[in-house]
Amino acid sequence: MDIIVDILEICIPLGFFGFIAVFFFEIRPRHIKQFIEAPAEKLPVIPLIEKSKVKSTYFGTTGLIFFVGLLIVGTDAITFYDQVNTSDWEEIPATVSISEIREYEICGEDGCSRNDYPYIKYSYFVDGESYSNDDIVLLDLDEGNYGFSPDMIVDYPVGSETSAYYNPKNPDEAVLMKGFSGVIPPIIMISQIIIGVYIAVTAFLVIWKALFHIQPSSNRKKAEATPLDIFDVQHWDSKSDGQQIVDWYNQEIDDDKTLEDFMAMCGISEFDSKNDALGVMHKAEKLIKIKSTGSVKNLKDKSVIKMTGATVIDGGLVGKAFDHPELGTQSVYSSNIVGMTYDEEGTCIVETRNTAYVVETNDWKSDLPANHPSLLSDQEWWD
Repeated sequence: MDIIVDILEICIPLGFFGFIAVFFFEIRPRHIKQFIEAPAEKLPVIPLIEKSKVKSTYFGTTGLIFFVGLLIVGTDAITFYDQVNTSDWEEIPATVSISEIREYEICGEDGCSRNDYPYIKYSYFVDGESYSNDDIVLLDLDEGNYGFSPDMIVDYPVGSETSAYYNPKNPDEAVLMKGFSGVIPPIIMISQIIIGVYIAVTAFLVIWKALFHIQPSSNRKKAEATPLDIFDVQHWDSKSDGQQIVDWYNQEIDDDKTLEDFMAMCGISEFDSKNDALGVMHKAEKLIKIKSTGSVKNLKDKSVIKMTGATVIDGGLVGKAFDHPELGTQSVYSSNIVGMTYDEEGTCIVETRNTAYVVETNDWKSDLPANHPSLLSDQEWWD
């Protein structure tokens, strides 16, 4: 409910300012159109947001929420567990002696803030002995309200009779809300925060997409441009199309790589889409940049490391490395692959800037790289 109120608090002033803009400043749709059609050089280019970016944004948001949630809930996990376990505590009549709203203070680098929380003290009798308690639940509400509204004191006026639930093993322990009912407010509060975050992320993406579409057409064309535009290819659905990228690369850097070399370094098994072409193009641009800086060691100067269970992911080599000089024996994700060569038995030397990984034919996790000799020849390399 609070999140709806927050949204209304934003929408109402926006609507008010929109009303003023239309009726007092006489801003009309044509004025907005004139702004959109302003000289492109005066406006920033809004980049295209691709589906992969949308997915990664939501995935990253989910991961961040999960991580932060673990940090927040993790500190109180035992208390939440204990609260749920109060479900078998026994009900007993209780009398409210204090019912008021109190404040707790949270201090940080930006100063201190005060927040309200409900405080209810009650008394009860167990086996003729008097007890008193002020726990609504087992959570410390004076350190955070956990979603418990201060207004709940209205249901517990001073002097009223209510039900409390005490621990049969220790009558000093009691709560006003037992079991799962005592964790519902925190769950609702966390759910509202999560929904609010996703609404904010979605609003950001929607606004981004809207700005992309309403920007001047010349800017939109710039935003839609890709490195592949230098080639006279429309569909990028065959190896002959991909070969144009390789020919361009070899000419730029005086190399003799094949399309299969690039497919292997990118982890591509079949070249048949624009995404494959973009992957090869980005790898080519990256190799040109790396080699132009002269930061790649010669093979004889690199550490040579055996790897098993190898596979190529996003231009890097993933697998179990043995006796790595810095990491020891463990799974690694290498930096960008800069080259792959094979001996007569099909053993591959995968080079990164500073390291050479040796991967035998049977040590690839699944499919062999696209440039493996056994895929380019009739010879049975694995015999």
